[in-house]
Amino acid sequence: MLSRHYFHILRNSWKLILSAVIIACIISLTISFTTTPLFKAEANFIIYPNENIASSRDVVTSLDTLEGQAVISTYGDILNSYRVFNDTISALEIDSEEVEEYTGQVIIQEDSNILGFAIIGPDPQMATLLVNNIGQNGIILINSIYQIFDIEFLDQALEPSMPISPKPWRGVVIAAGIGLLAGVLIAIFSNQLQAPLETFRDRLTTDQESGAYSQKYIHRALVREINLQKPDPIAFGIIQLTGLADYCEILPEVISRQLLSEITDILKKQLRGNDIVGRWSTNQFALLLPSTPKIGAERTIDRIREKLTSPIRIESTEDMISLTPFVGITTSEPGETDDEVISCAAKALEFALDKDVSNLQYSKCEKEGGSENE
Repeated sequence: MLSRHYFHILRNSWKLILSAVIIACIISLTISFTTTPLFKAEANFIIYPNENIASSRDVVTSLDTLEGQAVISTYGDILNSYRVFNDTISALEIDSEEVEEYTGQVIIQEDSNILGFAIIGPDPQMATLLVNNIGQNGIILINSIYQIFDIEFLDQALEPSMPISPKPWRGVVIAAGIGLLAGVLIAIFSNQLQAPLETFRDRLTTDQESGAYSQKYIHRALVREINLQKPDPIAFGIIQLTGLADYCEILPEVISRQLLSEITDILKKQLRGNDIVGRWSTNQFALLLPSTPKIGAERTIDRIREKLTSPIRIESTEDMISLTPFVGITTSEPGETDDEVISCAAKALEFALDKDVSNLQYSKCEKEGGSENE
């Protein structure tokens, strides 16, 4: 269930995720094409016992020492030392500022007496020149210090043709993965942040018990319709369900919510798409029917009263609950305010309650001539 929820979030946020991936790829490509490429020139050396060792026993001992790779590591450190580097650039008559961006790298292979040494820098020709000359000077220095093991070139460095960094396509793939992950996290986080905001907004616009709009919302909707000043009248009605308040007091909260929700569903099914239903008070609901004349409003109210007069089934308990609906409805006249429309509908409802001849009776109130009751 949780996975389906997240799948729904990601499906609805695919544009955000795609944008994050595209932005990450663009940033990666920008960095790749604006970064100075680096080249790696690598030479390999072989280390072996000195052929002038006096006895075979010394040869065996030296081989055991070589297997520990301490000698190889030491020779690598010498090749990568400042002394060999400075001696080399001095011999080549290279200014130290020209090689500030060049670095040495020792490559030690396990279970082997092969030692690798590389120079990494922006100019492949300079890197190749440095690594081969450093290697030659390092061989001379090492052989003058250590007598047991000799070191010499196995492979001199060749000028590299391809940079080791940046690698645009690899960077794009990595950036796309990072962008995808970032997009997913942003989508989930924004959804989690948006959920409380939507809940808060729903609390302001929706009655939590019935699922209908709140009184404040339907009042604002009435004001909005009046301010539009359309030529067609606005129908506004208040439905009072006698007995509903008692049921809400005695029934468990879960059952009373189901009852109110059933009432809301009945009202919504009888209304048009732009009609609005809201809970006006504990036992009252309000209807706002934009651009609806008197005849259309009466027809709608007749359908609603007929449905509400029938017993309402509570699905969880299979109980049938009967309520008595009384309706007060009015249609607005040009120049009327929202308070006047609401007051007129409330007076019509009072007349319906006072008359009490039949639960199907209702009243129609108009501004001209006070009120017209039916």
